[in-house]
Parts: sequence; C-alpha cells; structure tokens
Amino acid sequence: MIYIYTGCMASGKTENAIDKILSFKEPFIVFQPSNNLRDKGFAKSRTGKSLPATRVNPHEDFLKIIAEKSKGYDIIGIEELFFFQKDRKKFIEFILKSSKKKEIVLPLPDYYFNGESIELLELLRPYSIVHTGESGLCEECGCLATRSQRLYKGKPEFFDAEKVVPESPKGTKSPFSYFPVCFKHWQVLPPKEDRLYPKYIKNYLNIKNLKFS
Repeated sequence: MIYIYTGCMASGKTENAIDKILSFKEPFIVFQPSNNLRDKGFAKSRTGKSLPATRVNPHEDFLKIIAEKSKGYDIIGIEELFFFQKDRKKFIEFILKSSKKKEIVLPLPDYYFNGESIELLELLRPYSIVHTGESGLCEECGCLATRSQRLYKGKPEFFDAEKVVPESPKGTKSPFSYFPVCFKHWQVLPPKEDRLYPKYIKNYLNIKNLKFS
C-alpha cells in the first residue's frame, strides 16, 4: 500500500509520515535526496520528530540504489519525492510494484510555490491513500495555511522561476526563503515568458479570485 502525506509547509506531512512508519512496528528504511540541505541524514519534522535517512543522489542511478538498499525491508519511506525526476516513469513503476508487497510512505507537498501541482503526487494519487495535513498556520495572519510562499532576496518569485530549490538549513545565509501562508497572503509574480501566462491564470490568479470572490 502507498500512503501519501501531503499539504503545504508546516502542515504535519513529515510528522504524520514518521508516525505511520513507526506504527507498523517493523524494520524500515527511509530515503532522502542528497540535495536536501536542511536535515542531512534525517527525516525530521518541524516539531522535532526524526528518523535516520539514507541519502541518495537524485542525479545518479538512484532507482538502482533504492531498489538494492530496500531489500529486506517491508516499510519504505521516501522524502521529497519531487527531487527524483530522472527516469520518473520507471520510478513510478518501481513504487507501484513495491507497494504490492511493501508499505510505502511518502511525505510530499501538494503544490509547488507557484501553485502548479506536484506531478509525481498526481501520478500516484489514484493508487494511494492520501492524507492532507491541516496543521500549518499562515505566518502573516495566523489563519490556516494553504500554500508555501517562496521569496528570492525578500521578494515573491516569478511564476516561471525554477520550481525546485532546496530549503537551506536554519542559520545559514540563502537568497531563498520559504514559509506557510494562506491564500490571501500567497504571492506569485507573473511569468517572464508570455506564453506561460495562461498557466499563471489557471494556477494562481483563478485560485486567488475564487477564494475571495
């Protein structure tokens, strides 16, 4: 079976995934992309819960490594699945095949910063039990958070900026910052490429207008 714990930043995804993995009371292995800069070697929630994680380079033959290292484990956790874009079709096939005999637990955001859906989530959703966390609060007003805001040098990002940028460890200097927000305080600038404006309307403007119409 595949269990997906999704939501925006600070919505309890990792904490709920850790609780699920531990609930099986069986040996487990958790994989983490090596470009996770925040919690190297640990799947760690913002409340402090953590599990040891095996780091895997998403730009190398990660599928072979995960398949080999997960032998002998009936519980598999994979953090930040969206970093593993190489051979995406084969990776999905591996997860689906593995889920017939193993329990697969995936903490995964539901949307990129610009409002577009996470492709791997949508591909796996029909075959999974999906839990959406609702514990995150907007850092601007304290209301329920629904999106993850990303800033570059203190300003909202353009819609067509790079979708996946690793979150930096606390205390380190980075031009990027992330925090949970409600729809009202969620900001995304128009794309630099005009051809992407229809997507901007669909994934950002229409959502904002729908929530406040």
